[in-house]
Amino acid sequence: DNLLNYPDFRAHERSFQLMEQVSGRAGRRKKQGKVIIQTADPSNKIIRLMLRHDYAGMYKMQVQDRMAFNYPPFCRMIRINIKHKERTFLTSFADILGNDLRNSFGKRVLGPEYPVISRIQLWYIKTILIKVEKDKPLAKAKNMIMEAVERLDKEKGAGGLRVAIDVHPY
Repeated sequence: DNLLNYPDFRAHERSFQLMEQVSGRAGRRKKQGKVIIQTADPSNKIIRLMLRHDYAGMYKMQVQDRMAFNYPPFCRMIRINIKHKERTFLTSFADILGNDLRNSFGKRVLGPEYPVISRIQLWYIKTILIKVEKDKPLAKAKNMIMEAVERLDKEKGAGGLRVAIDVHPY
């Protein structure tokens, strides 16, 4: 259940793959193994597909969802991680960057949001995702992002800020 509800567009695919892998390993010897799936939601579509070993159904469902919500492979994704040692500064700077990026990319900007692990050592983290259409030039999107980050760097107090940009993070 935890993996099925993980906040990632690939969570269902990963859950299906993991359950299929475990069930495949249970039947490798002369004596058949038994797979027990403990879940709070036995009617979950992914679990139902896995029980039928319905790879084609899983693929069809995932492709439809990804197309409907414009996720890879129907778009490119860029993830921006913003880090700061002070949570209030991080929130302020992440909001400034998110709003600036929305001026360029509109509704294709998701966040800023705290990731599942929102603090590593002394650094608080927020994430912004940008969806870029496959038919749009990626170089132009990169330049727009770099310009927004450069504007953010000029803000008062931005010296303690760390920004990391990852193209195709998935």
